[in-house]
Amino acid sequence: MSAKKGKKEKYEPQGDAERGLNLFKQMCIQCHTTAIRGIYGARIGAGNLNYTSGLLRRAQEKWTFEKLDAFLKNPKEFAGDTAMGAVAVKSAKDRRDLIEFLKI
Repeated sequence: MSAKKGKKEKYEPQGDAERGLNLFKQMCIQCHTTAIRGIYGARIGAGNLNYTSGLLRRAQEKWTFEKLDAFLKNPKEFAGDTAMGAVAVKSAKDRRDLIEFLKI
């Protein structure tokens, strides 16, 4: 419990950014450059992204751990009209590590 206003702090699993970079090179580099780093906390669909189609282009929400995790796990379920759909990251550890890489 946080000391501020009695709010609970969300637990956010920590990943390995270096391993995330290696995973990124294996799974994502075909469509995305490493310029995608730093999208964590940014508005969904903003920035240098190649999949800014449909919902993602219009989205005003920000990329949080939960949203990135859901998107990486099942891109089509998160945003049915996304251009990204070929790669679903099934492993929770892989998703954590990719998200950690995307934070930097």
